[in-house]
Amino acid sequence: MLEMKPATESDIEDIQQLLHENKLSVSNVSNIISNCMIAYERGKPLAAAGFFSEDIDALIEFVVVCKNHHGEYLGDGIIKALLNLADKKGIKRVYVKGEELYPFLQKVGFEKMDKEAFKGVIPPVISEQLMKAEWVSVAILPDFFMKACRSTKG
Repeated sequence: MLEMKPATESDIEDIQQLLHENKLSVSNVSNIISNCMIAYERGKPLAAAGFFSEDIDALIEFVVVCKNHHGEYLGDGIIKALLNLADKKGIKRVYVKGEELYPFLQKVGFEKMDKEAFKGVIPPVISEQLMKAEWVSVAILPDFFMKACRSTKG
């Protein structure tokens, strides 16, 4: 049975293992552990995601799914769980940078955003990261949860 839960200090090693297996590097997992979700099946970590936040804005730092479980909609689930956690923490806008993720993000309900639209609106520490990216996607909370998922099994 799949268990999806907010991550704690005891999950850091499992998250880092998932990141390593997928050749991803996130140096600050321990700094954002209270803003992370992790999914386990029978004690084995299958997916994790985490965000950095400042005021009412957040930037997703990572989304990772165990290679053996790609295509099983774990990415959809962990993103939605992460957005639910962000909503509970009072986050209103969640950003993701990177063109390669956009098709997936669009399926789960994110929208492409013009980078000029957030200049001077969001905290500089997040804005600086987003300005370096070619593409930026955003989920507006809690409105995100009012939309139907556009993901289709096929």
